Amino acid sequence: MLFWGPELITLYNNGYRSVYGGKHPRVLGLPVRESWSELWVAGLKELLEGVVATGEAYWASDRLFIMERVG
Repeated sequence: MLFWGPELITLYNNGYRSVYGGKHPRVLGLPVRESWSELWVAGLKELLEGVVATGEAYWASDRLFIMERVG
């Protein structure tokens, strides 16, 4: 799974489908701010903006993100 281009378009393969759960296939091709809107407002926006600005990967442990997957 990756977020592509300036709009951070959501792309993923079959192995990642279960992570999106009931959101698949609707979210494929949407900007991440829409595909993971609940994570976007919970800190994902700042995290990804930092990666884009610096070009450096982000890694963390024990970062809590609560995902809406299957209702």
